[in-house]
Amino acid sequence: GFNYAYNKARMESTFRIGYLVGTDANGNKYYEQKDAPYTRTRWVEYPVPSGTWAIEDRYDGTMITPEWYGWMHYMHDKPGPQCAKEYTKPFKQVQRIAQTMERPEYLDPDTMEPRVKNIHMPPGQWSNPKPRGKIGAKYDSWYKPASSTPQLRNYADNKDTLHIE
Repeated sequence: GFNYAYNKARMESTFRIGYLVGTDANGNKYYEQKDAPYTRTRWVEYPVPSGTWAIEDRYDGTMITPEWYGWMHYMHDKPGPQCAKEYTKPFKQVQRIAQTMERPEYLDPDTMEPRVKNIHMPPGQWSNPKPRGKIGAKYDSWYKPASSTPQLRNYADNKDTLHIE
């Protein structure tokens, strides 16, 4: 519908025409247009998230699977399925996507609510009701005279002042 088309337009910064080369397990679609300028011929279209407004946080370059990474970055011309068949490894693990964006270590898996409330909520932040207030002096003077006349410091025995007689 309209929301899908609107979010798709927000995700894609350039209108492109090309041929679908393949898809991966994450739902990414890989396209190629050989008539385009060099290094502009291949691109990926990520699946459009639904039910969210901040779609900028929902797709990232780390979503490209290892099978398609070499093809996307012009390292070779083998598409993902062909590369996966040719270079299979018995210790292959499932790809983990964008660990820093979702922050699963901070979410409670049962409720999907933050485990720690007010993560990085310093005083004065717009969502923190506590005002910032005065933290301290704006600066600390290097020289704090006890009287109006400066006194000499005794560095020989590390006393506060030097008494010359």
